[in-house]
Amino acid sequence: MNIPTIKHNVVKRDIVTFELLDLPNSDYFSIDISFCTSTKVEEDYKKIYGKEIFGATHLLEHMSFKSTLDYDTKEVESLLRNYSKHNATTGFSNLRFFATTSTEYSNLIARVITNIAYNTLNKVNEEEFETEKGVVLNELRRYLNDRNTTTYFNYVDKVLHNGVGNNLMGTLETVENITLEDLQRLKAMLLTHNKITVSLTYDSSTDLDIEHLMNAIEKDIEIITMGIKEEYRHIDYVYNNPENTLKEPGKYILTDEKVREENSIIHITTDSTTNDRVRGIAFDLLNKISPDTSFKYYYREKHGITYGASIGSMRNGYNNNYTVFNVDVKSSDVDLAIDLYPKVLKETLEILDEELYDKVINKMILDEITNLNLNKHSHIFLDRLYEKETFVALKDISNTDLTKYSKEAIERLSTLEKVRSFIKELLDKHTNNETVITIS
Repeated sequence: MNIPTIKHNVVKRDIVTFELLDLPNSDYFSIDISFCTSTKVEEDYKKIYGKEIFGATHLLEHMSFKSTLDYDTKEVESLLRNYSKHNATTGFSNLRFFATTSTEYSNLIARVITNIAYNTLNKVNEEEFETEKGVVLNELRRYLNDRNTTTYFNYVDKVLHNGVGNNLMGTLETVENITLEDLQRLKAMLLTHNKITVSLTYDSSTDLDIEHLMNAIEKDIEIITMGIKEEYRHIDYVYNNPENTLKEPGKYILTDEKVREENSIIHITTDSTTNDRVRGIAFDLLNKISPDTSFKYYYREKHGITYGASIGSMRNGYNNNYTVFNVDVKSSDVDLAIDLYPKVLKETLEILDEELYDKVINKMILDEITNLNLNKHSHIFLDRLYEKETFVALKDISNTDLTKYSKEAIERLSTLEKVRSFIKELLDKHTNNETVITIS
């Protein structure tokens, strides 16, 4: 496999930070604009304006594709459809707008995505707004008809946000009551009080002038944000993330008995601390790689009580990172499912040695290489990990191949002892009744 010489760089400007990834001889271009605080602003909006607008950030994602400063709605749709692959996502910790294309259309698509991401909604009319709000309400109704989705919403609201009401999608009532002015105010908060990153992947072997493109994007941002209404600019407000919003430790029933008549969904949530690389290695080990002690082995192969059980990370709107184990089982197997959780942690700790640790590392590198394509390549190098330690490890990587990068990145951030310590922390906190167990 011929992997080109790769260069990764971070350029901090006055109003935005650029992350650059150069993939020579690829003819590949991507732009990804990320607002690194997302749905938390809905809670801040309530404090400032006295109105609940949960679900507004997701609606804002949709509305951003309507009537931008330089393009009307039909032009936006036509340009993106004909010259790119594109999408947008709303999460608890970021709001993203992104597209990929070839070098030929890089300047055009960069300008379109910048218009979309920074859209102040000043040119959007009420008819456009009400039409798209109807689309979002229909999407929400679909989710509400699915038990797994409603369980997730309920869990996020009552456990990770401790009953605040911020579940990413909002409720039918809160979304119905959102106005165009609410979204304009919300966007002003995001644009004037946020860390914004523009990630560009490009091919330096072409005639694309990346410095010129960054200057053009920055100029577009300055012009667009001049349109923020004056009354929305001077909000006396700063982000203030609480250290922990997790529900008090204990066991909770989140749904009534009729819902749980046949099946129950269990979440075991732990407030735990380590970097994302260590988490990822521990999760791979616990979920499937550890022989005869993994969640897959105990829950599926030995006891046959579920199709799948897994442990992973979950962030909420404050960017707090929690460890969450989840499994769905027959309601009669709930006690067994909860009892097996510490058993897996304990037995995995007992057999975890250098040989098993190396197997996990090699599997992670193999996954990254076998899944390699340009988009995946970009994702690996521009990994949006939030720990400062991880960012430092990424930003000085250059002139390397993927295998070497993966091994270096893992070695900088993880050791056998760190993984052991993390799993032991999960076990100790569960044993000492410091976890939140929910049954839905």
